[in-house]
Amino acid sequence: MRMNIGPTRIILINSGKYQYCNVSIDEAVHLVGANNAGKTSLIAVLQFLYVDNENCMFFTHPMDETKRYYFKGQYSYVLFECLTSNGYQVVGVRGLGMGGAHERFSYMGSFSLEDFYNADGTTRSSAEVRVELADRNYTVLKPKQLRAALTGVGDSKGVSLGLLPIKDQGGYEKIRNLYHNLLNLSHVGQKELKSALVHVAESDFRTKNGIDLEDAYSAGYERVIKGLERIKTLKEISPTIEKCVMEYDERISCRSDMVVGYQKISELFSVKKKENGEKKSDICDRKGELEDEIKEDLRRRDVLEEKLQVVIERIGALKGQLTELGVAEAKFSGYSPDIEIQIMKGLEVELEKIKFNLVAIKEDPLEVLEKRLFRKTKELVDLKNRLANVENSVATYLRSEFSDEEIGQFFTLYNHRLLGMKVADDGLIVKESDALVARIRAVLARIKEGTYADESVQIKLEPHLWPDISKFLNREEMQKDILLVEKRIAKDEALIVVAREQALLLGRKEELSQELKKKGAYHHGYISFTKSLENKGELEKELGSKDDERGVLYAEKKRLGEDVSAKKKESRIGAEKIIEIDRLERECVAKIHELVVPDADWQVDLGLVFDEDDLAVLISNHFSYGLEENRLSMSLQEKLNSIERTYYSALIKSSEQETINSLKGEIEGLAEQEKTVMKLWDAVWKSLATNMRDMLKDLGVLKSAVSEFNRKLAKVPISDLGSFKIIVVENQQIIGLMQDIVKTTETSLFSSVHNSTSTRSVDDLQNYFRAKGKIEVSDLFSLNFEVMKNGNTKAYTELKSIESEGTTVTIKVLVNIMLIKGLLAPSKKVLIPFFLDEVSKLDPDNLGSIVAQSVSLGFTPIVASPEPMDVISRFYTLRGGLEGLYVDDRSLGIIERLS
Repeated sequence: MRMNIGPTRIILINSGKYQYCNVSIDEAVHLVGANNAGKTSLIAVLQFLYVDNENCMFFTHPMDETKRYYFKGQYSYVLFECLTSNGYQVVGVRGLGMGGAHERFSYMGSFSLEDFYNADGTTRSSAEVRVELADRNYTVLKPKQLRAALTGVGDSKGVSLGLLPIKDQGGYEKIRNLYHNLLNLSHVGQKELKSALVHVAESDFRTKNGIDLEDAYSAGYERVIKGLERIKTLKEISPTIEKCVMEYDERISCRSDMVVGYQKISELFSVKKKENGEKKSDICDRKGELEDEIKEDLRRRDVLEEKLQVVIERIGALKGQLTELGVAEAKFSGYSPDIEIQIMKGLEVELEKIKFNLVAIKEDPLEVLEKRLFRKTKELVDLKNRLANVENSVATYLRSEFSDEEIGQFFTLYNHRLLGMKVADDGLIVKESDALVARIRAVLARIKEGTYADESVQIKLEPHLWPDISKFLNREEMQKDILLVEKRIAKDEALIVVAREQALLLGRKEELSQELKKKGAYHHGYISFTKSLENKGELEKELGSKDDERGVLYAEKKRLGEDVSAKKKESRIGAEKIIEIDRLERECVAKIHELVVPDADWQVDLGLVFDEDDLAVLISNHFSYGLEENRLSMSLQEKLNSIERTYYSALIKSSEQETINSLKGEIEGLAEQEKTVMKLWDAVWKSLATNMRDMLKDLGVLKSAVSEFNRKLAKVPISDLGSFKIIVVENQQIIGLMQDIVKTTETSLFSSVHNSTSTRSVDDLQNYFRAKGKIEVSDLFSLNFEVMKNGNTKAYTELKSIESEGTTVTIKVLVNIMLIKGLLAPSKKVLIPFFLDEVSKLDPDNLGSIVAQSVSLGFTPIVASPEPMDVISRFYTLRGGLEGLYVDDRSLGIIERLS
């Protein structure tokens, strides 16, 4: 009976690729399935049991995507059945139905399908599950409560699992990091192993968080260096300060001139602006008068334009009428109306005769008769052929095998004209009589109760659609049909003769109608022409009068146009004057805007007065003062900026006067500043040296821990190696720097800055500040890996292919397992499962060694590969269901080993 505490089963419901999964992990087990079948995603869920913080979990995809993968909705569950000191308990994670959101819970007892599935096989909702488990201490666990339940340290809401009984309070974080390595062995190298060793040993370190050079020492060190530079710089900038004071006084005088001048400019500009306003007002008044006059002139011109348009249109009409008369005179010059009237009467008589003849003919149109004769002739040929072939026709041939009803039904589906064809070499050829009969019977077999049906169509065979069989078998009927058709052909031929005569009459009728219409229109035109010719003189007289009137209107319109142009020109000149006034005013404003506006706090000489009244001169003078003020300001600012860059910004006060006074004060207090810098230097250096001395001791603690670990590791056989050691290799460059700094505290600190050894240490330390900002124990060493095989010793700098891939994996597994085991309370016996992927890459000996050593140390290996291997007797074969993978004890196989 198993006694060790640990998880016994992993159960997945509607999670990841799994519709349902229930695998036993209370001893070594092998997952068998193709690549990407879901082996890794199954075992990776162990992190939801052992890792409280999802930021510390490792999955192959981003965490948000991973959560949506495992927890698709409220019917997704990841469950772990665990054996604890209190009996079986289940730790679960259920989906909340919101983009991968989930929560952990636990309850007493072992896993049962009935707790999560209804009787019809559907998954129960979370509410139903909670009701079902209410009497088994169902408890929702927050991350910190899961952690307490695993370790026995902290508030676990009464849930006691004891799966990770740690020796000290910091042990859980260390185990969590090491367990991460076990689930991701391929990424474990020098860096990860260094981190693990430091993490395990750091509880005994004096400098647990390293030496934060940036926060703890860099600022103080920089203040010392800046203090020294500050003292030196203050001595160098005294001449610059004196120049600043002189330029500051000169600028006060220049600014006073600018204040008085700018006030005078403002006063004169106001007077000038008022004068310009009055000028623009007078111009605008005149422009208004001109606009009114122009509107009246344009109105009168529009009236003239309308009159002129009427006259022009009348002139055009008169010219058009006279032109038409001229054309008509030429057209009708040889026209004889009496003769033309007699011709038209003759045409009318002929047309009436034709109309009388057409009334007598009332037959079908010629085109209809000709088409009908063609069809009847073709029908007669067909009837005669059918009569000639009746003895050897298809109808006669089939009647020996089928009834008239069967023949009628069959040829309702096929072309019934085939019944009249001759069964001979020049007609329908029967190659295989029995096959033909069988084929027809096959079609007839599909006709039930007057309906034909097959795979693609169904047809109702109404009797009136059946062909008349007698027409293909009865000679007398055929002869009667032939006589009837011959009579109809003779009648149509006679009608065609009459119809063709009718066509000729209709053609002549159309010709006569068109000729009469044309002559009538021409004669009507002649009558209109003779009437218009009587008014020609009046038209010519009116045309002359309208030409005179047009000339008068044109002259008046031209005069009004010239008046409007003159007034518009006068208005435009006024507008240009306003534009010019505005332009000059804008230019003046622009120049004033370009001037430096004196600040309100500039000092002014109250007795200063300007007698100049020329605005342009005042502006030019003010511009010169501005240039000088700017030069002095820039020069002063440049010196102050130079002081600020060279020194530091604390000397720059709220005003330039205060800044200069501050600089004077700094120079006077040089001696006191030197004392302050010396005290600060002494404090920073001693503290830094103390911490570096402690960190060097921490390195010794770590080396001792590694030696103890090597001693324990020597008791565990690793593949075919004689021995395996982890060697700590010190970083002499950093350690030497730290030792130099420690030594400088033994002499006068401030004065020692100037000796060669400490100067080099200070420079190197300053470079290290800039490069790293923090020193940790892991910076003081690297790792080598020493193996002995067949009496020969070899060292490796990385955990990559030590002797072989199998040996490398074995070392990684055992090192991390032993580090985890060292963090657990030795009095508590627990089993911890871990994952080995793609074990088919390992030879059986290496895999067997890993399995045996892991089990002996209290760890349960779970391996995976496409094919089973006899190293592990139990294996699960992953198989798919309707909605995903389905794995349970029916997928379990046992390999029996022969003794």
